[in-house]
Amino acid sequence: MRREAARAKRMEFKPRRSWTAINRPLPHEVNMVFAPIDAFLRKLSTGVIECAQNGAPIFDDIEGQAYEATPAVRGFVSAFNRILDHYGFEIDTTPIIRLCNKLDANMPINETAVAHCQGIVDRCRMAYRTMDMYQVKALVNTELIDLEFKRLKVTHEAA
Repeated sequence: MRREAARAKRMEFKPRRSWTAINRPLPHEVNMVFAPIDAFLRKLSTGVIECAQNGAPIFDDIEGQAYEATPAVRGFVSAFNRILDHYGFEIDTTPIIRLCNKLDANMPINETAVAHCQGIVDRCRMAYRTMDMYQVKALVNTELIDLEFKRLKVTHEAA
């Protein structure tokens, strides 16, 4: 029984594909990362988007879970800015934040702004294809921890 338990424990660990080379993401992994934001921008460009009861637009993740769009897109941009800074890419993501600000203010959004944001996401996708996915995962985890600390700080100050 001990041997089986030790063997099962060893099997849980998913090893890197390669320790000597950069582990670039596979095409389906790139799609999993960018499909939700692509779908959201596509919905914005058509003008038909689902909204929550409070009127906020909805963002569906890869698993079909619905979230308010602007915090989700801001989180995506925040994490990707950390990744871009780490790798030294110069991609300006502020138009996506401006788009979120317009959505929060219930301002009209034109197709050119959405197309510009889609172009930025496409450049991020191209950059992501050159990165080590395990390093990216570590950077995303760091960003998630940072966002959680910020959220806890805000709730602590409000109390």
